[in-house]
Amino acid sequence: MYYEEEIIDNKLMYRIKPDGEWIECKSSKAEVINTICKMDSETRADIFSWFCTYCGDIKTGVCYCHRDD
Repeated sequence: MYYEEEIIDNKLMYRIKPDGEWIECKSSKAEVINTICKMDSETRADIFSWFCTYCGDIKTGVCYCHRDD
């Protein structure tokens, strides 16, 4: 089954055929992505600074990517 997502005009879109029509995603994931796309780069960087760039977990004690224990 074919499924592709892409951000087009600051909106998360999907299609189910390689040459199919792009359709706007309607999900909580899409809402978050669409909101983040509308932010300026400084605000976006501030938001992502709270998350590990390797695993995506919250850096406030949850992420173990860079812990030696």
